Amino acid sequence: MMAESDVSLMHSRLQRRASRDKREVLLQLLTARHCAPRPPYLSKAFRRGETTALTRFENLNLAGIGFGPKETRGTFGGGFAVRLYVTRKFPKNKLLRRYWIPELVNGIPTDVIQIGRLSLQSRPVALGTSISHVNGSAGSLGCIVSLPGEDAWFMLSASHVLAPSGVATSGDQIVEPAAAHGPGAAIATLTDFESLQPNGVPNLFDAAIARVIRKTDVRPLLPVIGKVGSTVMDPVLFESVRKYGAGTGHTLGIVTDVAAETAFTFDGEDYLFQDVVQITGCGDGDFSVGGDSGALVVDALSSRPVGLIIGGAGSRTFVSPLRRVLDRFGAQIVT
Repeated sequence: MMAESDVSLMHSRLQRRASRDKREVLLQLLTARHCAPRPPYLSKAFRRGETTALTRFENLNLAGIGFGPKETRGTFGGGFAVRLYVTRKFPKNKLLRRYWIPELVNGIPTDVIQIGRLSLQSRPVALGTSISHVNGSAGSLGCIVSLPGEDAWFMLSASHVLAPSGVATSGDQIVEPAAAHGPGAAIATLTDFESLQPNGVPNLFDAAIARVIRKTDVRPLLPVIGKVGSTVMDPVLFESVRKYGAGTGHTLGIVTDVAAETAFTFDGEDYLFQDVVQITGCGDGDFSVGGDSGALVVDALSSRPVGLIIGGAGSRTFVSPLRRVLDRFGAQIVT
């Protein structure tokens, strides 16, 4: 039986060796020298230096590499291993042989660990940050509002972001970053929402509010744009507007319809909207894409709030008029 001091010395040597060899191991994995007689197409690009390390990580499903205990069904045992962190773990029979991870690298066992996509989790977060219902799709934090007689703050976003149909109930967690982007931390609890009605029943807006758990976790400012005006501005034709959302960041647009009637498809259901605002993006880019739903649209000059993004296609984006939304919840914007 090995003495405790001998075990500690062995572990220390393994850790030093792993640290020394980590770069070599990573390069070998990226160029697939251990993986197959025919290396993946990335090996040539790697030798030419035409791709970044980050691109090679993403293309090979790698999220990271490290050294530590081997994991089996959430338990640690079986000694130490080179740990390969992957976005998604696939069965071997679903992968080409060239993408198999070798059982040993430089004599050290390997361990493939699924961790999803990582993101930075810093607080406070600004308006436009990626959020979602704990079991929902990604959207954007529109703005912060207050309610009469309440000391708390509430985040305002699209109903299909904070309260997805058939899933949401009051008190559910709202997470940041969005659940689709990896493990998120609770930032608010669902408080009130206007359920979207399918099958041709008119919807006048798409909005919900959620009580912020800690005021110190949010900052009521829009990146690039800055402080939001405290009074709502009703949209007018040819008004210049802008927004900051989690999907496309800062974009500019023009109001081209103030009373549009259109249908959207969410999760296989059709939803009719009446008297909503259409915005056409400026330049070659789209005003919004997936992940921007719920983002706040403001007047380009005064930064007074105009509406919340519902969705769209191409250069066309449709927006819930904000005055109607605030009246529904009896809310006021926090600036």
